[in-house]
Amino acid sequence: MYVERKVEAGDIVVKLSAFEKMLALPRWTHYAVSLVVTLLALYFRDLLDVQFQSRPLLIFFVPPIIISAIIGGMYPGIISTLLCASGLYIFFIPKTADYFGIATHDFVQLCFLIISGIIVSILSNKLISIIIKEKKEAKLIDFLVNIKQ
Repeated sequence: MYVERKVEAGDIVVKLSAFEKMLALPRWTHYAVSLVVTLLALYFRDLLDVQFQSRPLLIFFVPPIIISAIIGGMYPGIISTLLCASGLYIFFIPKTADYFGIATHDFVQLCFLIISGIIVSILSNKLISIIIKEKKEAKLIDFLVNIKQ
């Protein structure tokens, strides 16, 4: 989905995707979306507690981490990852006498969730920086082409 708008410096029409419009939002909105999506995932996981008893269902928290990283970049993605891991550790992972008070298999799964969330956040940040750089280069090329005309 693309939205057209005129650039102030001339009659150049720039097409902005919905993703690029989202990047133009204030930075605090990215963190707010990250917080809300993560808390919603924790809430919905809590609703499933009766059916799944002692299983933490870590895969349930991958979409909020990905959404936060894509919308906000590295830091909102990492914040979402840490909130998910903390919420899982505190509320949903059964406590035992093993590593950090949880079973070994739960500890390994939680570590993989954290590592995956950090990797997704870093890659998403790189993607956002490439999109911004490409858009700036496209504007420069359009400007240079219009000067020669």
